[in-house]
Amino acid sequence: MKFNDWICIRRRMLLPLAAVAAAGVFGTGGACFGSGGQKGVQVPDSYFVLAANKSDDTITVFQVDQSTGALTRLSTVATGHQPVDVAVPDTNNVMRVVYVLNAGDRTISEFQMFRNGLLQPLSPATIPTGTDPVSFVRRNFTDVVSVVDRSSNTIARYLIQGNGQLAGDGLIATGPAPVAATILSEELCEVNSTNDTLGEFVYTGDPPAPPKDPTATYPVGKGAAAIAWEQGPNLAGGLWVANSTAETITSFPTTWNTASIQPSRITGAGSSSSVPGHPVALAADLDVGSHHGDRAVYALTQEGQLLQYHLSGDDTGPAAAATAVATGPSPSALLPTATELAKPFLYVANSGDGTVWQYTLHNDFSAPTATGTPTFSGKGVNALAFAITGAETSLPPGSGGISIPVK
Repeated sequence: MKFNDWICIRRRMLLPLAAVAAAGVFGTGGACFGSGGQKGVQVPDSYFVLAANKSDDTITVFQVDQSTGALTRLSTVATGHQPVDVAVPDTNNVMRVVYVLNAGDRTISEFQMFRNGLLQPLSPATIPTGTDPVSFVRRNFTDVVSVVDRSSNTIARYLIQGNGQLAGDGLIATGPAPVAATILSEELCEVNSTNDTLGEFVYTGDPPAPPKDPTATYPVGKGAAAIAWEQGPNLAGGLWVANSTAETITSFPTTWNTASIQPSRITGAGSSSSVPGHPVALAADLDVGSHHGDRAVYALTQEGQLLQYHLSGDDTGPAAAATAVATGPSPSALLPTATELAKPFLYVANSGDGTVWQYTLHNDFSAPTATGTPTFSGKGVNALAFAITGAETSLPPGSGGISIPVK
């Protein structure tokens, strides 16, 4: 199935056109799956933020108020040892699944997420990974989860089965010591911390599969730590790499070739901008602003700053200057939700005190505003993910999920 055989019914969610017709999907602004065999049954969406707590060996589930963005802590669930990342991938199943990457015991914890936000482990509850898992690949294909493994210089690909369990689907050889990766429509880009390079892999075939060797490599700054990509209004976009040691962000232009319907590709050399601090995390989001196509890149620094870079039109940025606001101690992850909620919000995990902070983003790209009271997640919180549940199956009778009482 090719990329253009899919329809986007919610941002970052793709369904095959055949499945749309079969399921009776319709636009509602909320969930749009038929339920119980009845087409056109509307089920309200629920919104959640999930946070991995590395020092507690847990994941915390927060419910999100759609209007205010406020977080309500629902439950804390045991994971493997030292969770470092969490993924809520798109699937063709009605079942909503959550995966937690555990660096300490080299496993992936597998959960089903129910409509009320409770998590229940699958069986088996964990599967093994490689020797040094550090992160999930961002913006992955439907029904695919991939893990960046630093010491083995590989990215492991897993397919999501109908029961939610993961099945290994091969390895991609990367550069030395990869730390982060993202998908650009049908292309994989990964950054390597040892030789400060970015590897570009162009997927081919149906379903898309990567080549054995990178299509191209590009230099980035020293201490590459994070990567992000966002497509712009005219099918142009930008790929960004945070270089912690060099205190820079390297940006690359990307373009979707409309003439040949080719996926987004890097179309030029990278350019670096100085950052006021050591960047450790990146995120990008489209249409935060009041003008169509305006978008933003966000970065966190070790020194405790949230940086916002405003990109206009087809700019690839980041610009030399950024608005900066304070975070909590030792910020470790950030999560913008610009198009999913009634207003654009952003969440920051602070590993120093185990809290998640909420910020309101503004249409004029003025500095983000810290909103509400910091919410405790768990010790060493260092990864965030956003989840939407709609017409998924409710909790089985007598289940109640698996949770640890909130302290």
